[in-house]
Amino acid sequence: MSRHGDISSSDDTVGVCVFQYPMPRLHTMEEVMKNADKICDIVKGTKIGLPGMDLIVFPEYSTMGIMYDRQEMFDTACKIPGPLTDKF
Repeated sequence: MSRHGDISSSDDTVGVCVFQYPMPRLHTMEEVMKNADKICDIVKGTKIGLPGMDLIVFPEYSTMGIMYDRQEMFDTACKIPGPLTDKF
């Protein structure tokens, strides 16, 4: 049984959290990895505060940011699986 303010899942419900995360402007793989660490910290904090949360959603450009430079896009592309996806 949940208390006031708790989010808990059951057989017929799913607890969902949707974050409004600012779209970062990242230029290097180091910046992408630091940003991924920040997102992971947010997820950990959310699970501590709301342990019944089943799904945490971030906007589409949250991890890599948006890049307009073609070479930056190739330089920061990640392998799946790889170091970046292993964080998640």
